[in-house]
Amino acid sequence: MQKSDNTKPLHQAITSTTAMSPQLHTCWKLGDWLIEPARNRISRSDEELQLEPRLMTALELLLAANGQTVSDEQLLGTVWPNVVVSDSSLYQVVTQLRKALRDQHKPYQLIERVQRKGYRLLQDAIPLPTNTSRQRTDDISKTRWIYTGITLTLLLLCALWLYNPQLGTAPSANSDQSSGALASSAQLTAAEGFSDQDWTMLQQALYLLNQPQAEAISNAVQIFRQLLPAYPTYPPLLVGLCNSYHAMHIYSDWPLQKVLALCEPLLQQALQQQTDFAPALGSFGALQLSRHNLAGASYYLDKAMLFQPKDPQILLWRAALYRAQGHYDNAVSLMATATELAPLSGLLKRHYAYSLLGNGELSRARAEFQHALLLEDDYSDRALDELELLPLTSQRALAFLLWAERFPDRLNSPERWAQLSLIQLSLQQMELAEASLQRAVSMSDTHPFVLLAQAMLAQAQDQTTEANAYLQQRVSLKPQHKIFQLQALFLSAPAMTTSQQSAFYRLLPHYQQDADLAIQHDLTNNEQLNVLYFLLSLPPPQRKAYQNRISAYVSKVQTADSLSLQLLCAVGLTDQANQLALQLLANDWLPSPHDDYYLAEQHPLWQQLSGEFISKLQQQRQKVLTAFAAEIAQRKSNEGQQ
Repeated sequence: MQKSDNTKPLHQAITSTTAMSPQLHTCWKLGDWLIEPARNRISRSDEELQLEPRLMTALELLLAANGQTVSDEQLLGTVWPNVVVSDSSLYQVVTQLRKALRDQHKPYQLIERVQRKGYRLLQDAIPLPTNTSRQRTDDISKTRWIYTGITLTLLLLCALWLYNPQLGTAPSANSDQSSGALASSAQLTAAEGFSDQDWTMLQQALYLLNQPQAEAISNAVQIFRQLLPAYPTYPPLLVGLCNSYHAMHIYSDWPLQKVLALCEPLLQQALQQQTDFAPALGSFGALQLSRHNLAGASYYLDKAMLFQPKDPQILLWRAALYRAQGHYDNAVSLMATATELAPLSGLLKRHYAYSLLGNGELSRARAEFQHALLLEDDYSDRALDELELLPLTSQRALAFLLWAERFPDRLNSPERWAQLSLIQLSLQQMELAEASLQRAVSMSDTHPFVLLAQAMLAQAQDQTTEANAYLQQRVSLKPQHKIFQLQALFLSAPAMTTSQQSAFYRLLPHYQQDADLAIQHDLTNNEQLNVLYFLLSLPPPQRKAYQNRISAYVSKVQTADSLSLQLLCAVGLTDQANQLALQLLANDWLPSPHDDYYLAEQHPLWQQLSGEFISKLQQQRQKVLTAFAAEIAQRKSNEGQQ
């Protein structure tokens, strides 16, 4: 079960909330529903319903838990005290609750089943006091004491950041240029309808949202929530809260499904208030993209860019859409602009790296990603990103396995199950790899990365014909992807034909014009992959003409990796290749189909390597498996003690 923003144990959360005086908390806000337990009534602007007492009792338990899982046993014991009923009775209650709350269709927006555990809310449950303004003022006063160290200087920085998005990377919802609420010459002046203290709190929340740390963002969430009951229709506040939820997904452990469920009503409300509010349009487009609705994402993101074409966050989302559409050159262009506007954003740098990778610029992608890690070295999906952008090591393999164990909900996509499969394949856990890949295929049997993983697994099982078919199918889906095409050319045939040679030159024309100059250029820019493909396009005897150049390059390169090893093997420098292979293993390298397509034992270029290499590789694999088992055992022991 994933942790929620409420850090108290579940039984304490329920006890402390339900023990509150009914005079203080007679009703709740859940999404757009007003819930009044004392009257067994739920209502919203267009309807009002009476709930049966059992339904309201179950709903109250979920409200009090506020995102944490309420077990089946707790629900059964509270809804039917001292009565033995079957699980089907609980299922019927939840079904009726969903029907009453208009939450009957998947993906659910309000109530989620946690497999074999219980149920939880997907949206925040906000207790509403009878004297709303008094209680809200008390809450804000308490929070202001927490932030007494945030001085006027911080607020001035915050105001400058709001006016100039180049000074930060927080979502543009924090700027209200289109609504006119924030005057560029007087950013500290409260917008119409805000008290001075509430406006100060809003500025604090916006500042904290701009910090790439879970604790700061969690504090921003709390402030936004405190302000929301008093200003439920203020678009920048609504979008700011939504973006803080998304930031909790990036920098903490919030599941994406929860974020989407929380954000949708906020963004709909913001757009109802102001249809041309670019931050809300952009966020809503990103929400559609997360649901793989590319047409909807395109509509909203294009409108957002029309109103704010230089907003870094909107540029990021539009670039992500371009990547989903296969337009990697457009994605690279947008992300180059975004990183110029906000050069200190690790998030933007990471997305720039993804775009460069899709465009076939592996070395630049890795450089941007390394820069991103210098800016932000701690975020939830780092283990996943390292796996996609950097060569595999034992530590990265272990980190990913632990990441998958900690965030099982984040595996809920085909490419991530495929990633897990390839890690297991690199550790020679063939049955686990096959099972994980089957999960990926069940979600999407046409996803490009899933097809590549299927090709790798088939190749590892000596099913070369099937592997080649997967590679060709992958190219047919995204024919503009250079790396897809190059891999299909060189991995699916032992020797180059004339037509394949022509295809290679179409992809890398500078090699046809002047091969020596092209090699010099690509080695200077660490584009080893291009050089490797060129060498593989030649008959083995002709490759030896490049031995001196490859040897000198590998000797000088600061970060030699498996690509460098393949270059040495391609030109027949066996002794130097053996030395590098053992050195890489000593530096924690873990050979993997993830990087090199083949299992190490089957790699056609590595057949010339020594038996010592394979022996030490087996030790490397066992080290990862042993460390993983120890970490899991320690984690279970800690949980048992708690």
